[in-house]
Amino acid sequence: MRYRRTLAAVLGLALLLLAAAYAQHVKQGSVATITSDELEIDYGTGVSEMTGNVTMTIRGDYTATMNASRVVLKGDIEKSRILSVEAHGPVNFVIDTTSKDGKRSHITASCSREATFSEQTMIVTMVGNAHAEIIGGEALAAQLESAKYDGESMTIDLNNRKINLKKATAEVHLAPQEEKPAAAQGNP
Repeated sequence: MRYRRTLAAVLGLALLLLAAAYAQHVKQGSVATITSDELEIDYGTGVSEMTGNVTMTIRGDYTATMNASRVVLKGDIEKSRILSVEAHGPVNFVIDTTSKDGKRSHITASCSREATFSEQTMIVTMVGNAHAEIIGGEALAAQLESAKYDGESMTIDLNNRKINLKKATAEVHLAPQEEKPAAAQGNP
């Protein structure tokens, strides 16, 4: 159950972090890069649209990258806040982190049609062959090595820590258990 909550938080965080990078809320020392064939920013409405080969990347204590054909960000310019993100597909996310104790995690997520995030509802949706995979690190419960989720669509409710997949497949890999010496098991 913990890995599902972590996956939901990580996917939502990925969308939020990439959107926040655009809004210049990147942690000091981090670098945010956004490239696209075309970028249009409407400061009056707070809407920014990137089209064609969109790549949003944050590098710092972690690396997060999102690729999409088109991304629309709606924000509150006065409060420097992202209200929603719409990424149109195919959409791909990759997040690589290393914890303070050196544990590495690699998270990938993708969908063929669109991924959205709403700050008001704190819901992330991924539509069209939605896929998410977490390998290693603190993103998983201690007994797991990896978790993979596939479905036609995926909805992640960050407020209620729920994940819902339509036409779903879930696969988890348990970490190998170290065998205890015979004496430790109570055998002579």
